[in-house]
Amino acid sequence: MKLILMLKPAQEKLKAAQKAWNDADDAVIDAQADYDQAVYLVLTALGRLQLETMVVVGRDFENALFRTLFPQGLTGLKKKKGNELREELMRIISVLRSLAQSHPLVEHLKSLVELEKAWAAPTRMLEEAKVKRAAAESTMRGAREKWMDAYDALAGALRQEFPRNRGFVNAFFPPVRAEKKKEEKQQPAGKTAPAAA
Repeated sequence: MKLILMLKPAQEKLKAAQKAWNDADDAVIDAQADYDQAVYLVLTALGRLQLETMVVVGRDFENALFRTLFPQGLTGLKKKKGNELREELMRIISVLRSLAQSHPLVEHLKSLVELEKAWAAPTRMLEEAKVKRAAAESTMRGAREKWMDAYDALAGALRQEFPRNRGFVNAFFPPVRAEKKKEEKQQPAGKTAPAAA
């Protein structure tokens, strides 16, 4: 019984580290959902802007304003992710700011600026959650290694306690057997393997 107590502290630390990692991973999932929602709102607003721009330019996709706002056409924005999408959003906002106040597309400026500001919080929360998960994973790895060391120490202590009862010890800690290497066929000297046709 006292031998088993050697393993218990390491096992408890490993369980606590695993729980902390699970909690951190759940926080990343929640933060990712908020981030994805913010991206969805940005893409939806940019989609509305694209549609309105098409109406303003009379579906002329070669129009200078349309090409300035959407140089990659209608589907180019959906392919962008993360910072690339944020940069594109900032570029579109600056183009809208350069238009006259009476231009019909300027009404989208306020909502896009608000979305860009609202996107900052989920981005920050996601990054913080990922950092915490990485720290928890590192802690869990360390706890796992300490548990494995304690497990090996317990095996050694059990072998020392029962040196003549190998069957008993092997029931708890089976010996690890090395895999036998497959013997490769040796070609007799002077002979070569047949060439593939």
